[in-house]
Amino acid sequence: GSGSIQPAIKLLKQIKSDQPDMAVPVFKCIIRLYYQVGNIYKGESLLGEVQNKLSEEEKEMNNGFKCIAHGEYNEAYQHFARVVNLNPTNAVASINGAVCLLYLGKLSDSIVQFEGASKISLHPMLLFNLRVSV
Repeated sequence: GSGSIQPAIKLLKQIKSDQPDMAVPVFKCIIRLYYQVGNIYKGESLLGEVQNKLSEEEKEMNNGFKCIAHGEYNEAYQHFARVVNLNPTNAVASINGAVCLLYLGKLSDSIVQFEGASKISLHPMLLFNLRVSV
């Protein structure tokens, strides 16, 4: 449950108060944590607070994560595809799209997309995101 992420959230909130310029990135991180532990309501509530401060790319990413949390993989894939259209170098969006394709039973499409994302970047965050997503 969300109790297991409370120490991380407490630390992130401290960072946000110490460094106000980091408020939006910290909110995005907290939102993803809530989605990953299944506290969709809390994640959506925080997303509402920060939505007007996000770029189009960030809005699409967060909406994709929200759809994954709801198990709406086709809709999530559409959000991640729009992110990749906005920013072809966004390997995290591409990987999440590949994960959605996998959940939709489209293994060959998922493999092709994953291979494309791995050519963009094998940045540690990409690898972490893949581990968390799968």
